[in-house]
Amino acid sequence: MAKKRNKERELKKRLAASQGKAEDGFSEEEEQEELPVRRGGRSRESDRRKEALHNLRANKSNDKSKSILSDRFGDEDSSDEEGGSRSGRDLAEKRRRRRELQRGGTGRRKSHGDDDDYSDDSDERKTKKETAADLAAVKPTDEDDLATAIRPEENVSVSWDQANHYLLKRRTFFEKHFFEPFFPQLVRGLYVRVPIEMVNGEMIYRFCEVVSICKLARSYTFCGETTHTGIVCAFGKSKREWKLNGISGHSLREREFLLWRAVMNKERLHFPTHGEVKRLFAKKEKMITQHSYSDAEVDEMVRRKQAVGLSTVSLGVQRVRLERDLRAAQDMKNFEKAVVLEERLRKLLAKNEERKKHNSDDVLRINEINRRNREANIQQDLRAQELNDAMNQRMTSAERLQFVRANQMTMYMSKDKLDKNLAEGKLIRLNDGRVMTSNKLHVVEALPDDLLQKVKGSEKKPTGENLEIDIDLLLAKQRERKLKDAERLEAKRKEREGQVEFVGTAPTNVQEMANATIRIKDDDGSWMTLRSPAEIMKEKQNKTVVSEEVKASRKGITVKEYFDRVKKRRRVAE
Repeated sequence: MAKKRNKERELKKRLAASQGKAEDGFSEEEEQEELPVRRGGRSRESDRRKEALHNLRANKSNDKSKSILSDRFGDEDSSDEEGGSRSGRDLAEKRRRRRELQRGGTGRRKSHGDDDDYSDDSDERKTKKETAADLAAVKPTDEDDLATAIRPEENVSVSWDQANHYLLKRRTFFEKHFFEPFFPQLVRGLYVRVPIEMVNGEMIYRFCEVVSICKLARSYTFCGETTHTGIVCAFGKSKREWKLNGISGHSLREREFLLWRAVMNKERLHFPTHGEVKRLFAKKEKMITQHSYSDAEVDEMVRRKQAVGLSTVSLGVQRVRLERDLRAAQDMKNFEKAVVLEERLRKLLAKNEERKKHNSDDVLRINEINRRNREANIQQDLRAQELNDAMNQRMTSAERLQFVRANQMTMYMSKDKLDKNLAEGKLIRLNDGRVMTSNKLHVVEALPDDLLQKVKGSEKKPTGENLEIDIDLLLAKQRERKLKDAERLEAKRKEREGQVEFVGTAPTNVQEMANATIRIKDDDGSWMTLRSPAEIMKEKQNKTVVSEEVKASRKGITVKEYFDRVKKRRRVAE
């Protein structure tokens, strides 16, 4: 039986060779005919093919998802074409290995076709080899992911937070360093956030790199100075000139960062890493802190700031600095620098004298006002001192003692307490005889004995038993108070009467008062006229009614006719 099957197989093989069929196709058909069948109509070969097909689909889905992520976020290791060619090579390698395994399985079945045990062993070996081939095909992707995971932090692409901290510079940064001599080198390589257009009431911004400094055609004002200086901003491969006052002063948004990264990957441009942005940040900080200024650079900075009014150094301070530098140069025998400083000092003194000569009338008037204010303050202080003295005279002994303690650095206590504190070491006696606290902040003096007796209560106040009341004086004060109240009420009544006037004759009864026209005086001195309701209704009834036809037939006048009419009325009035 086995010989018959082998003979049929050889005949089919010759027929396929004569017809030009591939050996692989023949072997696959042959395997399909000779596959051992399991229970339920399933064969081991079909199970192996299903497993291989499942692994192939999983690999394809992984490659597809990886390509989608590469298109969206970019891949630093390789481009899209390299990823596609690599996945194609992997797929071709899988197919080649599968064909080799199938050929090997066919040969083994030819040699051991009669023995089912050997057939099972060969099938198991084939399954193991196919699994190994699938693992080998998947291994490169896993190795790439592992390499990405173990990369150093400096080689990782910059994130949104890192770009916001290290790369982005706001408008305040440019305003702070605008007058620096290294400003063109400082801003090169930085990133800014610039507005481009308004969409649905919201301004759209772009995260751009500052490529260089440029000179704009039109001037504008920045930091109080009229300048032509601008910056060249790059977004991907696009470049555009921009004004410094158009830079945003807010933080970078995540969607703006993702859009910038997508454009950089799409246009095949280098995307900065974490290490690069940290080195750039450190370089700019070093440039700011460690720059060595020359005399010419300092003079230019001072000149520009003084021109826009940013220099707050007074002439007196500049004079002191120049005199100090001049003495230092003379001590160091640096005569060249001393000559330069003497010339600058001479110009400064001449400038001060010229400013004094050209004091305007406003300055003199302000000085006169300040002098009068100083005199008024002195007079007020003198009156305040007199008032304080009068208050001290009306104070009791205890109140005067409390006032003295609160307003002086001197402490007062009884003589026995002072001696006790000196003995205990809480107070110290100086060589000049003064007694002070241990921290030497307050001077301690002993209170006089007569003051202590008054404070302790030796000064008795009159009580209710021996208190004498002057009835006549109380009645006189009461009559005087009632008289003042009556005068005040009369003055208020006259004032109210003077604030209301009647137009025409004064009313004699209530009806005439209701129909009278009155004028009321406001607090600001203006008068308000109130007409009676009867007069208003009568005027409304007697008002001429203009028909709609007459209104429609009326024609307006032009502005020129109106002004001619006004001029004519003025001439008539004159």
